Amino acid sequence: MSPSRHSLLLLLTCACALVSACVPGVQPSVPLDAGSPPVAASTPDAGAPVAPEAPPPPPPDAGTPEVDAGVPELDAGIQAAAEPAPRPPLPEPPGGAFTEGASWAQLRARLSSGAPIRAVHLGDSEIAGDAVASRIRAVLAERLGDAGPGFVLAAQSYSYYQRAGFRVSSPKGFTFRSALDGKKGRVLGLGGMAFDAERAGASLSVRVQDVEGPCTVRFHYLEQPRGGTVAISADGKPVASLSTGGDAEAPKRAQWDFEQCPRSLSLTAARLPVKVHGWDVRRAGPGVSWSALGIVASSVTRLVGREGAPHLVKSVATLEPDLVVLGFGLNVVGRGWFESITAAEEKNLRALLEVLRAELPGTACVVMTPYPLVERFADVPTQSDLVHRLVERLRPVAVEAGCSFIDREALAGGPARALQWRTAKRRLLSTDNIHLTPAGADVVGEQVANLLMFHAGVR
Repeated sequence: MSPSRHSLLLLLTCACALVSACVPGVQPSVPLDAGSPPVAASTPDAGAPVAPEAPPPPPPDAGTPEVDAGVPELDAGIQAAAEPAPRPPLPEPPGGAFTEGASWAQLRARLSSGAPIRAVHLGDSEIAGDAVASRIRAVLAERLGDAGPGFVLAAQSYSYYQRAGFRVSSPKGFTFRSALDGKKGRVLGLGGMAFDAERAGASLSVRVQDVEGPCTVRFHYLEQPRGGTVAISADGKPVASLSTGGDAEAPKRAQWDFEQCPRSLSLTAARLPVKVHGWDVRRAGPGVSWSALGIVASSVTRLVGREGAPHLVKSVATLEPDLVVLGFGLNVVGRGWFESITAAEEKNLRALLEVLRAELPGTACVVMTPYPLVERFADVPTQSDLVHRLVERLRPVAVEAGCSFIDREALAGGPARALQWRTAKRRLLSTDNIHLTPAGADVVGEQVANLLMFHAGVR
């Protein structure tokens, strides 16, 4: 190699080394003698001693996941992902929608203790269809826990009767009776409703839905002189044979505990007479069960006048409620009869609450008036003022008795809301201007549930 070419090669080699040292990420190369063959870097010199290979690090404990201590942000992200998302705060209800009665403190204390809350909701056709009540039930259960679906009638009382959590059969072989078609003082039992067996061997069944694990089943019936016998089955297997005989007419119940809640409950009238009411399915632990008992075309006046306040309260007491809600009024706020029956409604509500507070002193009570309604004047839809006038009559009666009061017209935003509900794209008030659509029932039910939780201290 000539001296000039040798000098040029040395110059290029130094330049490459300088660039490698100055440019980040570029590893300096090892110059090789142009006359020497390349040697693989992984092949040690045969004449040099070979250092022993270091043993591999011990594997980490399989039960202890490795966490990079140098990345605290990663740790925080893992912990945040493991924690449940916080619940949104409950909306504060409009002023005037809730008036607290003396008994409300008992419900608040029970809720704070973690004990289950059993509610009984009495009412008219709005409650018989279970639409509003089912939404109340679902919202409370999602937030506070599910203590079971509660009470269901032994069969369909009306063609549109339904209860979320159950499937009921038609009353074949039985006759449905309500307080509205019986004579004054007649004992019918829970909510003023019952089913009379027409023949021996007649049976009724109920399907229980979405209840996993253990539960308690209660069967409600009427005890009466010279009563008959009823056979009880669960999932097709015999459970008990009950005599319905007793010294006097009185609502009674029988109870069984199951490690796995039955999917079906059946009763058969083995010997007449037999008068039955229905089933109550309960779960242990914290949570809420909401039992709805509604009679079409009823009011406090009609129910108390036919059934009698003592009999009605005695039947409700067999459900051992922590809360009783009276949700009547749709059959009172008609323009043609409002003035004539409002005084009677006020009088009978006072009598019913007096008995209720005396017989169930540890039970909270709530009186609830209707949502905004529409009237028609000269065939023109107009917001009704009758709901507000009913509120003015019944609120003092409820609070005087120690019961809380819910003004659902105020809760909805006032009387003008009815016209908005009637004309909204997603209509909330039906074409009869009285009953709610399914969408309206969801809205009103959620409003009531959120109001109850808010004033019970849930946030």
